[in-house]
Amino acid sequence: MIIVQIIKKILGNKTLKLFIEYFNRADISNASAVIAYYALLALFPAVIAIGSMLPYIGIKLSSALAYLKTAVPVNIYTVLAPIIKSILGHQGVGLFSVGLIVTLWSLSKLVALFRQRLDIIYDVKSNRPAILGRFVSMIWIIAVIALMGTLIFLTTISKTVLTHLEALKGAERWVHLVEGAKWPVVIVILVLGVLLLNYALPAKRPRFKWALIGSMIEVVGFLALTQVFGFYVSIAASRYSFYQAIGSIIILLIWLNLVAEIALVGATIIAILNHNDTMARLEKERKAEIVNDNWGKTHFLKRDERHEVNKKPQHRE
Repeated sequence: MIIVQIIKKILGNKTLKLFIEYFNRADISNASAVIAYYALLALFPAVIAIGSMLPYIGIKLSSALAYLKTAVPVNIYTVLAPIIKSILGHQGVGLFSVGLIVTLWSLSKLVALFRQRLDIIYDVKSNRPAILGRFVSMIWIIAVIALMGTLIFLTTISKTVLTHLEALKGAERWVHLVEGAKWPVVIVILVLGVLLLNYALPAKRPRFKWALIGSMIEVVGFLALTQVFGFYVSIAASRYSFYQAIGSIIILLIWLNLVAEIALVGATIIAILNHNDTMARLEKERKAEIVNDNWGKTHFLKRDERHEVNKKPQHRE
């Protein structure tokens, strides 16, 4: 009986009802699958775009793969690493080539789709023309690629610094400091990248603090997914082992689907926090107006009463 009451109380929670409403309105379960599909199509252009930047910022392919190995589950890395080596192993992939522009254009489709889903979550319509939206999405892709390049650069340069510091006497303290600060810096940059999408991408911009909180929740979800996905694959991989190479693509699609779902759920949380905050501020303003209105009525009533008293004739004895 107590359990039933607890369940009823949870289901009657306004925030939970709002979350279910937003979740169903955005059709997150199906939307995450669509985003995962387009993410898979955009995977190879993304590899080309990021790989084209590596020589210009002095990062080797091995360093980029080392970062990728720590950023994604092991099972996903075993799928991506051969693809990346195969694509970037060919010459002629230039930063300013026409092919790169085409890849950015295809990647912009993914960002445009994600932005469209955010607008549905916030229940707003963007008046931006479709062609302009694609160009804006291209700019976002360039920003995200630059951010990821910075992330890889920081992890690479930290290793170089540690290598030189180890040769100095009394530098052990600084070595441990740099080694300990590397991953917090990586996490901060990841939060900033997610925040960039959640704060500026929707047509209705949320308050910064709620976008920050939601982005932190998303990053925690991504990190948790990285840790537990290998366990899931060890259970589910037997179902796809018959398909061999296709099974690897299926596993990759499942991972992309989960990543997209975490991103959309995080955006939903931001929208709910922003909605509750807006409603609370409006309620506070409404109560303030009522108080001011009542004060004004009381003030004028007392003034009229004093005026009536002054108008009464005073009888002298």
